[in-house]
Amino acid sequence: MNFIKLFVPIGLVLLIIYLFFTDEKKELNIFDSKKTQIQKELEGLKKIDESFERMDRQIEIKLDQIKLPSNLDKQSVENYVEKILVISDKQSRWGNDDPQIAMLLKLDKKYIPILLDAFGIYGNPRHKHLIPVLNVMVDETHKNLIIETFRKKVDLIHVIANKGWVEDVKDVVCDILNKSPNWVPAELIDIVVPLNDSYVDKGVVNYFIKGINKQHTYEALLKSKNINLDDAVKKAWIYANQIGDDRSIGSLAPIMAKHGHVEGVEVMVDRLVSDDVHREIYDYREVLAELIDYTSLKSDYISWLEDNVGQMKYDVKLKKYIVTVTRNNSSDTKNPK
Repeated sequence: MNFIKLFVPIGLVLLIIYLFFTDEKKELNIFDSKKTQIQKELEGLKKIDESFERMDRQIEIKLDQIKLPSNLDKQSVENYVEKILVISDKQSRWGNDDPQIAMLLKLDKKYIPILLDAFGIYGNPRHKHLIPVLNVMVDETHKNLIIETFRKKVDLIHVIANKGWVEDVKDVVCDILNKSPNWVPAELIDIVVPLNDSYVDKGVVNYFIKGINKQHTYEALLKSKNINLDDAVKKAWIYANQIGDDRSIGSLAPIMAKHGHVEGVEVMVDRLVSDDVHREIYDYREVLAELIDYTSLKSDYISWLEDNVGQMKYDVKLKKYIVTVTRNNSSDTKNPK
């Protein structure tokens, strides 16, 4: 008996040591696997970077062949600008020291209209060089021209902000936003919301309801003092559902949930458990963890959410969703703890 009493605890200790080192070995294997994966990703990024460098070198070689004509007229300047921008269309990285900027700055200010003609619409990569050039060349004498062109080429908001003319374009901004564009630069929203102008904010709300960039526009509107944000969120949700805009529904779901509308939770849970094309667009876990106490369920939380989302109600004081009766737990359980 003494022999057994002696070796039972020794056996338990050895078992614990074995299990400890087994777990350590598993952890090491996981670490080695992740390390290998990271190394492969870094090698892939290095190859991409090298490819970009080769492309940039080819662009620089082509740019060196472009010379400013000695006798300038409208046609020769248009050709000069177009050659530079066509080559630059394939550029993958941009910087303030790009040679295109210095090349375009060789032009006289009287050719600013040609630069504006070359200025494309929404998000054109040409803007990466034209905006810094215009920021340098444009002065007060070009103000009316820039504002008028801004009506059709909204990326010029960067130049307008640089020159301090934002107050002067409030009416133009409202016209643009109230025409329900599908997209405007996120920077335009960031620049005009701080004006705290009720008319401008109505335009931004219209864009939030009918345009894209839902999350970014919503975060900008949080700073506004002139609107009923909850009303705007509900209108955006109704509009997205009416036109069947799945992407907007997906981006509005966490916003709806934070405003106490359980429909947002239902969409997030549905997309987490489904295999449809939207599953990987948004990761809602962090939002759901913030709004619902289910962390103790660990790996079972998605199943728990799927089972209980229909029983959820929003507690305004707690700013969380509670469940009156859970379907996969005892009836007296309010929430997983």
